[in-house]
Amino acid sequence: MKTKLNFLFISVLLISSLMLLFVGCDKDDSGPSVIGKWYFYQEEYSSSYIQKENGTSTYDPNYDYDFFNASLIEITENTVNFCENDAGTEYYCSEVNYEMDGNTLILTYANDLMKIEEEKDTMHYSFQDDMLVLTRTYYYSEGTEEITIYLKRYSGTIPPASWTTELSNDNFEPDDTYQDATSIQVGSESDIHVIVSEDSDWFKFNATAGENYLIQVLGYFDSYLDLYGTDGQTLLDSDDDNNANIDVDFNYSTAAVLLWNCTDSGMYYFKVRGYSTNSEGYYRVKVSISDLTPRKKDSLSKDKKEEKISLFR
Repeated sequence: MKTKLNFLFISVLLISSLMLLFVGCDKDDSGPSVIGKWYFYQEEYSSSYIQKENGTSTYDPNYDYDFFNASLIEITENTVNFCENDAGTEYYCSEVNYEMDGNTLILTYANDLMKIEEEKDTMHYSFQDDMLVLTRTYYYSEGTEEITIYLKRYSGTIPPASWTTELSNDNFEPDDTYQDATSIQVGSESDIHVIVSEDSDWFKFNATAGENYLIQVLGYFDSYLDLYGTDGQTLLDSDDDNNANIDVDFNYSTAAVLLWNCTDSGMYYFKVRGYSTNSEGYYRVKVSISDLTPRKKDSLSKDKKEEKISLFR
């Protein structure tokens, strides 16, 4: 089943993690302060009892204009306010109080399901270079599981302007047909583009026979990629969620990736669109000559991983 990945891996988990931030908010001014605004940068997870259940997800604002799909946190001396954009001008914020005990954060938040009693959670924190690092270990009969979240300082407003302004077409329009395709040089990234509801953007590039080409959509929305021949109409290949599991640096789970071997030199075309009508966002594309190869999928499907992450309450 197609699901939208919550880029910050469940608000409750983040809220809990964020509470940890306050652990550094003691009265000792000799160390870095957690008070201020932060954005989610990276998450790492690992398991001692599920094969291949290890991974990393990184957020790069270079591929997301004005933090459109970011998770943002504002920390005061008493509260943490976690905010995330859902779609367009829809966003939500959730505020939580905290207590500190050394380098441990004790979080208290209402039960979201029953609204009957409060729950408590604990996490550990540290600072690494310019990042605040939050870690929690889960203990099960089968073994342990660990989630580590890295946060970086954020200097913009909360909410950012991109959350309160309707998403609109970019300046590359019209580019809805192969005749109006935007040219991209092999080995380079495009400028920021926008996909709005039911939109499609066309690109073209010169390919040489015998070369393998990697075509990537670099953005935090659910993208779909179609590659066409030199006539702009013959469909050569398509991808949704990096179905070949190509080992690319930009590893957002719903970003489209194609690895294609050119047999005849010429100008080729590809189209970027959203997986569904409500798949919108900012992105770049990159075309490069590559020696990468497809590889087998991990033992757990994406849906299974998302289901497991959603249980971290």
